[in-house]
Amino acid sequence: MKKLLFFYFLSFTLLSTVKAQLSIPFPNASFEENHAPSSTPRGWFNCIFDGQSNIDIHGKNTLYYDVEEEAYEGENFIGMVTRATGTFETLGCRLPRKITAGQTYFLKFHTNRSTTYHCNTSTTKREFAYFNSPVQVYIYGGGDDCTMEEILAITPSNEANGWQKQGLVLKPSKDFSHIFFSAYYPDPENPGNGNVLIDKIEPLDIYTDTIRYQALCLNGEYICTLDKQTLTPPQLKDAILQYNKKILASNSSDVRLSTIEYNVSLIHQMKDKLSKKGVLEYLFNEKSKVQKAELQALHQIGALLEWETLSRGLEIHLRGKRETINEVDQLFFEQISETFLEINQIDQRLNDYIWRNKFSILNSFGRCIH
Repeated sequence: MKKLLFFYFLSFTLLSTVKAQLSIPFPNASFEENHAPSSTPRGWFNCIFDGQSNIDIHGKNTLYYDVEEEAYEGENFIGMVTRATGTFETLGCRLPRKITAGQTYFLKFHTNRSTTYHCNTSTTKREFAYFNSPVQVYIYGGGDDCTMEEILAITPSNEANGWQKQGLVLKPSKDFSHIFFSAYYPDPENPGNGNVLIDKIEPLDIYTDTIRYQALCLNGEYICTLDKQTLTPPQLKDAILQYNKKILASNSSDVRLSTIEYNVSLIHQMKDKLSKKGVLEYLFNEKSKVQKAELQALHQIGALLEWETLSRGLEIHLRGKRETINEVDQLFFEQISETFLEINQIDQRLNDYIWRNKFSILNSFGRCIH
C-alpha cells in the first residue's frame, strides 16, 4: 500500500513538474503593486501615443476615474482605454523564454468593463469624457520597443459587466520574445471611448498536440470559401456552426472553442429547443448545467430582455417547488410564453453579436479565410 501511495505521489509530482516546465509565466501577472493612475506595473512596459496617458493600476476602493470594480484576484487590476481619436492603450512584457513558431499555446486571463470610467481625453487637455463603450483585447507577438508584429488572438468585445474568463489559443508564425495586450475597437472604422479591465493572467500553457483547431478547415471546406469583403452575419453564423462541428468531432486534445463560437453554438441550440418545446417546456425539462450555460450565452450576446424574462421564469419555477409563490409571480409565469413571444429578438441580437465580433471570429479561423 505504501509503495502504491508513493507511486501516485511520484507520478503527480512528475506531472506537475512537466506542466510547470511547459508553461510560460507572466511577470507580476495580477499587477500587485502600488496602484496609481497613468502608471506602469512592475515587469511590464507601456506603449503610448504622443500626448496620451499610460494604463491605470486600480486598487480596492481607489475609485480612480470613478472606477468602482474590485480586483478579481489580490488587491489590484489594470484599466486600459480606447479613444474616439483613434488612439488606444497597450501593455507589453518580455517573456522568460520565447514563444516559438508553430507551437500551440493557451492563454487565460480575466476581463471586466467599468460603466463609470470618466477621465481626461489626453494629457494635454483638460477635457473629460466617459470611456464606457465595450472594447476587445488584441494579443500581439513582437519584440523590443513596442514592435507588435503579429495578431495572435482577439477576445470577444466585453459587452457584459463582471469578471469574465478569457481563453485564447495562440499559434505564432515566428518566434517572439514579447507579448502585448492592446485595447482596441470592435469596429476599427468607428473608434470610440471604451475601456477594459484586466486581472490574473495565467501562465501560457504549451500543448504538444500539433493539431490546432484552425487546421480543421483545410482542403477547400466551406469556411475556406468565404470572402471577407462580402460576408454577412448569417453566413458567418453558418461558418461558426460548421467550424464547431469539426472541432467537436476532432480527437485532438488541443481543440478548444473560443467564447464567441461557444456562445453562438449555445444560442443556436437554445433557439432550436424553444422552437420545438416552447418556453414552459424549456423551463420545466432542461438540465440545469446546460440551461445555465445557455442563459449566460443569452446575456453575453446582449439579449437582455430575453435573458431577464427566462431567468425570472426559471427562478419562479424552481422556487415554486419549495414554497407557494405570490400572485404577481404566478401571473408572470402564466403569461411568460406570450411575453417572450412579444420581446423575442434573439435572431437580431445574435447577428449583431456576430457582426460586432467579426474580426475576432475571422482571426480564429486564421489564414483559412481569403
